[in-house]
Amino acid sequence: MSFRLSVRIAATSGHKTGTARLWFNDAEADSRFSATIGAMTNNYYLRSGFTMSTAAGLGPKDTIDVKVKDKDGNPFVPFGTWNITY
Repeated sequence: MSFRLSVRIAATSGHKTGTARLWFNDAEADSRFSATIGAMTNNYYLRSGFTMSTAAGLGPKDTIDVKVKDKDGNPFVPFGTWNITY
């Protein structure tokens, strides 16, 4: 399974540019999200190395920064794509 996380500046925000930061890879920087596949719902966590797990990372915290701009319809900018293999 793959999970791509992206960000953008809202059209009504009043900001023209900025930097978005994602914190992940430990319990304090909670990157948990839920996904239902078939009839089973699980929690997943973003981990270093663009992997996912069903448990929070043990640290240290990891970050990704992306530059975002309010132009051309406020396009989404990806932080990255995380993967888990079963």
